[in-house]
Amino acid sequence: MLEKRIKILRLAEKLLAVKGLYNLSMKQETSKSRIATGTIYLCFKSKNDLVQELHQQNLMSLAAFLFDNYDESQTLKKRFIYLWHRMWEFGLLYPESILCKPEFAKLPETIQQQEESLARNLFAPLGKIYEEGVQQKVFRNLPPAVLAAISFEPCTNLLRQQIIGQLTLNSNEVEEAALSCLAAILLRQKDI
Repeated sequence: MLEKRIKILRLAEKLLAVKGLYNLSMKQETSKSRIATGTIYLCFKSKNDLVQELHQQNLMSLAAFLFDNYDESQTLKKRFIYLWHRMWEFGLLYPESILCKPEFAKLPETIQQQEESLARNLFAPLGKIYEEGVQQKVFRNLPPAVLAAISFEPCTNLLRQQIIGQLTLNSNEVEEAALSCLAAILLRQKDI
């Protein structure tokens, strides 16, 4: 049953990336996966249940990837740039995960609140970078969520454009984008 559950989740991710949340149906799942509708409903009570589990798995996979070989003893800049590049690598390896991201925001608010709590815990080391930067008066005095929106969200937006073929960034441009995102939250540009 676990194998079927994973197969259903992977297919849901592909369909969600292409069709979006509102156009995703359990019927599509059954026809594409060759798994009986009853089996899907045994694994997942509803489409929202399926998408929520997919989102949780994506968050856990991203966190594991991001923080692999992460060194907290490095400078703020090195830690930030390391994580930004890991995010870039993750997106290139798992494009559906990036393409699904906007769809997760369409889940009911109660589910989104649960997911935000999970994300805060999983990505605590990134939050710590922002908190340290504010305490050291290196980063702008803003909450970590705002600093992340300014400095990390552009990475996912650039990835989305790269994945769908609107942009093609070379390694130098990726590095410049990472430095630009860091510069956006610095109090003084000399701190870069």
